[in-house]
Amino acid sequence: MKRVHRMPFGAHLDENGQAHFRLWAPSAKSVTLQVRASERAQVSMTRGEGGWCEAVLPSARPGMRYSYRIDDDIDIP
Repeated sequence: MKRVHRMPFGAHLDENGQAHFRLWAPSAKSVTLQVRASERAQVSMTRGEGGWCEAVLPSARPGMRYSYRIDDDIDIP
């Protein structure tokens, strides 16, 4: 039997293969998702309820490296 427990933060793939990214950053003015693949992509994250920032990236694949950039100053791996 396999069990899956999804955390409310980080990255996960949904059943359609889209990658969902979430980060709790209630005091951040901006959060950008940075994905490192053959090319470097940056995606502005949408601010949601309770300080959560979210983005969906259909082209992300397992094993891709990513980080969150907060206020164009701090990188969170």
